[in-house]
Amino acid sequence: MLSHLMMNDGPLTPGRHTKGARAGSGSSRQAAPGPRPRKARRAPPLERLLRQRATTLLRRRKEVKEEGDPDAIHDLRVATRRLQEVLDLFEPVLPREARERARRRIRRIRHDFAEVRDADVLYGLVRGMRAGSAADEKGAIAPLERRLRLKADRLRRELSGGDHGAPRVAGIRKRLGALLEHLEERPADPDLVARAARIGLARRARELERARRSAASGRPLPAHRLRVAVKRWRYALEILDASSLGPFTEAIEAARRVQEKLGALHDLDVLILLVGRGAGTRSLRTRLAAKRRDLWNEARPLVAAYSDETLRGLRGLPRPRSA
Repeated sequence: MLSHLMMNDGPLTPGRHTKGARAGSGSSRQAAPGPRPRKARRAPPLERLLRQRATTLLRRRKEVKEEGDPDAIHDLRVATRRLQEVLDLFEPVLPREARERARRRIRRIRHDFAEVRDADVLYGLVRGMRAGSAADEKGAIAPLERRLRLKADRLRRELSGGDHGAPRVAGIRKRLGALLEHLEERPADPDLVARAARIGLARRARELERARRSAASGRPLPAHRLRVAVKRWRYALEILDASSLGPFTEAIEAARRVQEKLGALHDLDVLILLVGRGAGTRSLRTRLAAKRRDLWNEARPLVAAYSDETLRGLRGLPRPRSA
């Protein structure tokens, strides 16, 4: 099912047990031929997929520990989502205890950095609003910008243990290693992997359709739930895109367009709540409300077209493409 996936094993690749000859020994006597090195083991597709996603997560974790800038934090949280989608999609064929230990730590890492990520996004959004703002709007923007900057700084200090160094990130290497070790010793049955993928993708399609119907009004909470459903759907499609269940290129691109619009809409909804209804915020609130209407008007046809384009043929269990 996933046999077409080409994954880079990275640092979590199983160890090689052969040793090279020592250089510069200075001996003129030819060494006796040793045993032939074993042929490198080729991991099954699901193990390779997990290994690649785990390696990416560990690399993003290291970048946050070394730098801690907004882009590094964003990339770390994306890596946790992409790895968790693998655990969710193939849950029936993964070892329960190792899977749940890894999943709990993945969620913890993403949760630990959720608030500072939101503060970074909103701070950047508010800063970008200053240009072209009327005088009364700038009077409302300035204190909001300062509040968000102070909040982001405070959250970073908390994540770094009270100093101004890079954030601390919960460890996860051992948990990922245990999961991969189990798959290396007891590979999942390919037929069960294929079945789990089809059932999981159909489940994501049903979740997406329910969220799409609920979000038809454009209200903030249903629109946010739709954004989450689109994101999960997209991650599932990306996992299967190169497999025998693919290709899903058009569906992935459609999901990306909808996700971007709904993401911008969600950020604006949070910002509107932060602005509040103070006496000096009326002009800014009017401007933000108008911008939100424009964003929803742009997103609404994409949501409708996206549903028509991608779910019409994927509402049931997808069939493998012919070889």
